[in-house]
Amino acid sequence: LMSAFLVLLWGVMVTGTYLVREPAPFDLGIVLLGGVGLFAGGLAFSRAHRLLFLLMGAFLTVNILCLQFAADRQVAQGYLAITAYLALSSVCFAGILSRFGTAGWSVLMSGYAVSGVVSSVLSVLAYCGMLGFGDQLLLFGRPKGWFKDPNVFGPYLVLIVVYAVARLERPRARLAATGLWVVTLLAAALGVCLAFSRACWINCAVSVAVYFGLRLIHGWRFGGINRRFFRVLVFTTVALAVTAAALLSNSSIQHMLEIRLGQGGLQDYDAVRFYTHDLAWQAAGKEALGLGPGQSEVIFAYS
Repeated sequence: LMSAFLVLLWGVMVTGTYLVREPAPFDLGIVLLGGVGLFAGGLAFSRAHRLLFLLMGAFLTVNILCLQFAADRQVAQGYLAITAYLALSSVCFAGILSRFGTAGWSVLMSGYAVSGVVSSVLSVLAYCGMLGFGDQLLLFGRPKGWFKDPNVFGPYLVLIVVYAVARLERPRARLAATGLWVVTLLAAALGVCLAFSRACWINCAVSVAVYFGLRLIHGWRFGGINRRFFRVLVFTTVALAVTAAALLSNSSIQHMLEIRLGQGGLQDYDAVRFYTHDLAWQAAGKEALGLGPGQSEVIFAYS
């Protein structure tokens, strides 16, 4: 029964990049996982989860209390429902990992990586004009997969980049497995680059730096680097550099980079974002309990 549960988990994770409409297959799958897990023993919790439950419960309670302040109750209720779903999904994942440990993590990340790589490969091919469905996989000349926005597509792949690097570190991995993770790393990194999201680029750089920083803290030393890992890392870096050089010859990519990196990396609409942040801080000083869930777009006309 537990093997079937892990298969279900993998299947749900594979649907993670197909978010054309809500609720998405992934959302329905998480609800199914949580229900099956509770009744079939697929979830396990311990004293270590008490803080998680306490914080999630307090956060949702405050959101419920703030409903009375909402200028648009319908928007607030929808926003609160999504927030509650996300909170409960985190509890579901915590229960799965507590129940299955490393095996559960491997299944979860395997499905996540497969979904991300397939989405990235198809989107990059559509971007390069080698595949149809450009109207579905691209938005404003940027790859987005079946997400609604490139700014969601790119960050989804960051975790895959870090996970692929971690898998490549395994000293006794078979050559075929090593090749598979090299391809995974290249596909995810290329998707991150072509998403043309400044926040996503920073996200990826910081995440990789934090990964290696944590490895150093836990006793990893450069002198002890596995030779195969070092060779693979050099090969992957060179492959990415060659691919980037080839892509930079494309005029549309050059134009997109000029837009993203011009004016010190800031765009005109960034001023609106910072202005909205300032308005939110001012509102927080006046309304200690907030304005209600999801009311930013209503009150400030900006999400």
